[in-house]
Amino acid sequence: MARKPVENMNVTDDKPLLRIVLRMTAYLTALIVLVLTVDWVFRARTLPVDEVRLQGEFQQVSREDIENKMYAHVTDNYLVLDLDAIKQDIESLPWVYKASVRRSWPSGLHISYIEQKLVARWSDSEWLNKYGDVVKFSGSSMPQLNLPSITAPDGTEKIAYDSYLGFKNMLAKHNLAIKNITISDRRSWRIDLNNGISLLLGRDDINNRLQRFLDIYADLNEEQPAGLARVDLRYTNGFSVKRMNDRKVSFQQTDTDSKKLVKG
Repeated sequence: MARKPVENMNVTDDKPLLRIVLRMTAYLTALIVLVLTVDWVFRARTLPVDEVRLQGEFQQVSREDIENKMYAHVTDNYLVLDLDAIKQDIESLPWVYKASVRRSWPSGLHISYIEQKLVARWSDSEWLNKYGDVVKFSGSSMPQLNLPSITAPDGTEKIAYDSYLGFKNMLAKHNLAIKNITISDRRSWRIDLNNGISLLLGRDDINNRLQRFLDIYADLNEEQPAGLARVDLRYTNGFSVKRMNDRKVSFQQTDTDSKKLVKG
């Protein structure tokens, strides 16, 4: 007796499904291994900082100062160190002008810095550096330096610094140096020299007025053997002198020879 054919029989191939399951399992396993590897690599104790090199002048800044700012960061994993944060912390030290922080492979750190170069005192707790920037100090970091002082309104730091450099060069040719510069609220200039002479320059034509004084400085010393206390250069074609004995003398400069003095 013949068998009847089986109708509507469905045959399912399980191989594609198996391949998908195996592939997903492989991907998941690889992902887990990757996560565990990354976690291991970036643990601080896995790749610690083994060596730190410090480079700088170490005159006003000590190694301990730098290390105190650095150690809060070097406990991190070498690969995830925030170099910018270390740089900013070191530059927060008043005597540090600029710092550089870089990795030194395979597990080292190189830190270098430039110290502030101060040129003048700006206020009780502020100074001007060689770039004309105002630097603030406090406590034990306060500089013990005998530098010229500049007293001026806020916002005049740049012009005061640039003028100071120009005045300094002009005066040095005559063996004179600046002790103090004062700029009033009305922008009137006064220079106190290291030899005790005060120069009143006014508000306008400052450089030319200072040069006028330098042109007649030698002759003025001869005319005033008692010593000069103050020279007022705020006049158009002359100046007045106050001597150490409090006597005031006025001079006019001739048109033919700016160095020739005529008592007024």
